[in-house]
Amino acid sequence: MSNVNWLACLVAFLAVFASGFAWFNGKTFFPVWWRLMGRGDAQPGDGGGMGLLFGSQAVAIAVQVLVLEIALDRIGGDAGLGAASGAGWGALLGCAAAAAMLGHRLFGGHGYRVWLIEAGNDVLNWTIAGAILSAMR
Repeated sequence: MSNVNWLACLVAFLAVFASGFAWFNGKTFFPVWWRLMGRGDAQPGDGGGMGLLFGSQAVAIAVQVLVLEIALDRIGGDAGLGAASGAGWGALLGCAAAAAMLGHRLFGGHGYRVWLIEAGNDVLNWTIAGAILSAMR
């Protein structure tokens, strides 16, 4: 953990949070995703509050960014990686995360379209984070 670039992690965290907001806002994929999830008139955070929803998401993003930072440090070593290589490694690891959640979505009855929307955002976010973390190393 001594090699963690905390400033890079913060920048990557903010970029991923913003990317997720853009991906899932009311003018992009959210309405389709919500309908495909079968949520009807319910709103995100119903029963738990928006603070809990966004707080939990923030913790999840922080963990992802930190794990990616540690992985990229190990992959790049002292020489480090450039932004393009970091983006490539981020995309590769994002694909692994996306593949891992496919079964959850299919067995949960949500289908491929829900998975594609969610996995697309995850791969994009890991790619963005990988580029930022490596560029700031």
